[in-house]
Amino acid sequence: MKPTITIVIPADSEPLVRQLLALHEELTQLALSSPEGTVVDACEAAVVDKGRDLNTQILADAVARRVEAAEKKGCPCGRAKENRGPKVRQFVSAVGVVAVKRRYWQCRCGAAGAYAADDMLGLEGRFSKTVQKHCCRLAADVSFAATSEHLREMLGVRLAPGTARALVEGHGRAMAAFQPRDEATARDFRQAKGDVEFAVDAGKVNTREAGWKDLKIAVISKREAAAPRTPAQWQQERLPAATMVIAFAMIATAQAFRRCWRGTLRRLEVTAFAALHALGDAGRTHQMFSSFVAPASV
Repeated sequence: MKPTITIVIPADSEPLVRQLLALHEELTQLALSSPEGTVVDACEAAVVDKGRDLNTQILADAVARRVEAAEKKGCPCGRAKENRGPKVRQFVSAVGVVAVKRRYWQCRCGAAGAYAADDMLGLEGRFSKTVQKHCCRLAADVSFAATSEHLREMLGVRLAPGTARALVEGHGRAMAAFQPRDEATARDFRQAKGDVEFAVDAGKVNTREAGWKDLKIAVISKREAAAPRTPAQWQQERLPAATMVIAFAMIATAQAFRRCWRGTLRRLEVTAFAALHALGDAGRTHQMFSSFVAPASV
């Protein structure tokens, strides 16, 4: 018989502890009984599937405890709020769907009632910020249908392609409005060390509204110069990492895209083009620069 120990835990944590111990025991038996050459695959499949369910319960339990604490607060007028009944809210997290029960509270003083826990949870819509981040990262590289499939296979998160589209396009509109007002990033860029580099590239995207259109991408960065190298050393030596990188893009023609450079570069205090290292794709980039850049200034 294996040695045992006694651990004192809160009574309401007992179900989670029992599930964790049961999962550990199941994996142990699975490892002992799996055919040779399949042990890792069998155990990995089991721990990913059932471990995700366990993590979902742990997350739901932690959120529920915070909800209880939030609902104990009274009204600013000093009176106790009245409980008008519970309602379950579901949101999709990176470990699964979490259901949170919260209550609608209202005070007799006439203040508007609300689910006290909603603001505290910090959720916007039905998806956690981690799910939104993964969705945007995937959709920047593959189609919305492929994004939906990848989320399901890698995280177990079920997200319809249309929902992924709406989510990502919403973040795109928010970013387009945010970047021109982002003074913190502009300040960090101005303070970063190194020479300014400006890289431009283009591609094609199949839009829902107008079919295939031009996608223009620009990356402006700062990088400190490396020590001098001979041509024979170029293949072995790496450039120093950039000290600051900013990227922006637009579905537009080259003429429309270059018109947005002026304000961005001015905010970053990149006004001396004689010191700018520009990288681009063949003659088209040269045309964009030559029609935009005045001698040594913006």
